[in-house]
Amino acid sequence: MNVRETPSNITTTTASASLAANVDRKKLKITNVSGATIQVNFSGTTPGASTYDEAVGAGATITIENYVGACTASASVRYVEFT
Repeated sequence: MNVRETPSNITTTTASASLAANVDRKKLKITNVSGATIQVNFSGTTPGASTYDEAVGAGATITIENYVGACTASASVRYVEFT
């Protein structure tokens, strides 16, 4: 499968459990760098074992298009913002 990435002027990488909102963000990639599944909330609220928006497997990456809000994971992840 060929996937074409959206062109971007600026790419910012952050290693953290949380990421602030960014109105200029066009795309967000979240990579789980741990050895276990983590939970992610698309808000400033810390996810719980059964209260989360998305689960990301060990070593997996998810891509969210056109999301400008805050994001919080249950452990440190690698966020890549395309603005």
